[in-house]
Amino acid sequence: MTPPTLTKQRIARQLGQRTHLPNRVTSEVMDVLVEILADQIAAGGRIEIANFLTIDVQTRTRLANSDEDLDNNGQLFEPHTETFYLLKCRPGKSLRTRLRHLSSKTSEKPKQPRP
Repeated sequence: MTPPTLTKQRIARQLGQRTHLPNRVTSEVMDVLVEILADQIAAGGRIEIANFLTIDVQTRTRLANSDEDLDNNGQLFEPHTETFYLLKCRPGKSLRTRLRHLSSKTSEKPKQPRP
């Protein structure tokens, strides 16, 4: 069984339990943290949390759909491009080790026979 989704509210609650800080304070910390991370990503920056996770913003450019290449007079437009952004997330060394351990646990489960 997979654990429930870890939401921002649950993270704030767990932070409060582990640090003995009020939930109001940990909730404010989470809001500020999310704002800092979002600002960094929106600026095209990189986020690196040692031994946990690295997030990079990658830019992709491609030609727009060819259906839009003609105007009303049948003249060709200059081809235009579309730019979109991808987030690339890579686990750090410590998280990668935990994930390998998790995958070895799941591979040890006996397979259920097909009906």
